[in-house]
Amino acid sequence: MSHALFESFNARTIDPENVGRSFIYSNALPAIAQSSNSVIMGPRGSGKTTLLKMLTIPALNFWENERKKYIIEKIDYFAIYIPSDFTWNPKFRLPLSGGFDENTSDLFSIALFNSHIRLAICDTLEWISKLSLNYSLPNYSEFCIKTEMIERIALNLSQEWQIVSHFPGVFGLRHGVVKQIKSIQKAISMSAVQNKDASEALDGIPGVGEMFLDDLLSLATLFDGICECKARWAFCVDELEIAPEIIKKTVWQSARSFDQRFLIKVSASPFDKSLVSLFGAKMPMRGHDFHFENLSERNSHEVQEFTNELVKQLISTRLGLSIEPADLFGDSIFFSGDDEIPRLAKGGPYQRYFKQLALKDKSFAEFLGNKNVDLNKLDAGTENQKAQIRKHISLVVLRNHFLFQQESKSHYDTRSKRLKGVRGVPEIYTGKKNLFAICEGNPRWIIGLIGSLLDPALLAKQKKISRSQQATNIGQSITSMLMLLSAIGDNERSPHGITLVNLVDLIGNAFNEEVLGEEFNQDPVLSIKIDDKVNERIVDLIGAAINQGALIVIPEKEPVKPGSIRGRRVRLSFLLAPHFRIPLMRGRAIQLSTIIRRADRYSAENDHPLLNELFGGNYD
Repeated sequence: MSHALFESFNARTIDPENVGRSFIYSNALPAIAQSSNSVIMGPRGSGKTTLLKMLTIPALNFWENERKKYIIEKIDYFAIYIPSDFTWNPKFRLPLSGGFDENTSDLFSIALFNSHIRLAICDTLEWISKLSLNYSLPNYSEFCIKTEMIERIALNLSQEWQIVSHFPGVFGLRHGVVKQIKSIQKAISMSAVQNKDASEALDGIPGVGEMFLDDLLSLATLFDGICECKARWAFCVDELEIAPEIIKKTVWQSARSFDQRFLIKVSASPFDKSLVSLFGAKMPMRGHDFHFENLSERNSHEVQEFTNELVKQLISTRLGLSIEPADLFGDSIFFSGDDEIPRLAKGGPYQRYFKQLALKDKSFAEFLGNKNVDLNKLDAGTENQKAQIRKHISLVVLRNHFLFQQESKSHYDTRSKRLKGVRGVPEIYTGKKNLFAICEGNPRWIIGLIGSLLDPALLAKQKKISRSQQATNIGQSITSMLMLLSAIGDNERSPHGITLVNLVDLIGNAFNEEVLGEEFNQDPVLSIKIDDKVNERIVDLIGAAINQGALIVIPEKEPVKPGSIRGRRVRLSFLLAPHFRIPLMRGRAIQLSTIIRRADRYSAENDHPLLNELFGGNYD
């Protein structure tokens, strides 16, 4: 079965109409749709692009959902969607033999960025022109916009942008902008070869000297005058992290001082080192100048609900069936039980797992004794005691699965013989709730991991997707993630040879020791805090892992600067839990520097490259 977790779906390549047709409601949408400046942050594939596209006219029009009216009532603006582009960096177009200084690069970047804003304006004008003909959106009914009005706006913009085109209307405007972009790209190549600065090279291209803010103001002014109405606009920049630094700074600053008719909405990765340095006293502030929405900070209930709806849609689309996901994947072992025997009752699954582990694990038997736990009366305690039993079940199941059976009642195996050598992903990680948790609510992962299990030919022969098939797909997804991290590590290897995979392994193995160590640990460490003793190079690697979803930032009450992760609490993605044999839970936190010290306790203090890399040689 072929499996490509990270290439299975990308909303960037899908037009807004089809984004709207397939959109599954997320609680992030009303927060982002509100009439305020917004920042959407989340790892790769988490749905940032989809959410921004959902603010556009065609996406909203083709979305069928009972919450549609509620969302539309929040939107009192026209959304201009701008996808970030690597080609905004002029070095992307440089010939092998040429180059130029930073100021020249910035000027070319601004020119390219402005031109792509103009293309986005063309898209938005086309959508608006279809409001009365193709789209049915009640809250836009106050804008009685006729086709000839849009034609007049396009004509006036052509004149302001000094567009040369033989075609009328928005099409002619777009055609002229495309020609301008080609001229800029040619100027970049010639400037590098002939050693010209950007201002000299761009002087020969009419209409490219304006800032994008000026173009947006021209649009708003013309629209208000020609259509005789007062419109608001949302300037939506997607994947800002890949834009050149000069563009990031300009976009961020516009959130504080731009025209009141405009809102600024951007999406970005959770970690962007340049954003940390950008945010000073003159930059916008969270809670004052913009609303902050982190897609990594959804609670487990919301993740399960969203994933369930998306999987139901996949089942309907790919299998043509209306089946509940639990009927296909079964329940997770942690949650399963006989309907006739409650989980905590005598003879129930919890009693079975607890008894099995107590026979294998002397430390667990002692733990039960110290807590006065009667295995024959697990359901007889207070609600708090029952909650504690349920809290421990995932740890109990894991230790029970991986520990060998003791040889006799008085003999417990040594560490070298304690753990089984298990190949592949154990089936204890399968079942609906575990699958959903492993996908972390990430649409791309859900479609890649779970969607690829929905094989019509396979399900024609069987009613359920077996646990072994689920485990195989989880294993393939883990391999995809590790390969991705390895590729990033090759590009971002530290001076001492430490890679991203090294760091993730170090963290995962430390958590494994907490869970499967010699002594039963009722409250294992399963998260880290990126403390001040960790140097910037390692913080960069941690940030790269967060951006890819290998590490997940845990929500905090206190606001943080966009792009910053120092001081944050982070856990391993549940996708990697089967690889490191750890439960799907947060656990308590420990400082990253402490994990490193423990890993290197047998090495000389001042000559170990990992310690030197983390602490610059000063880690007393």
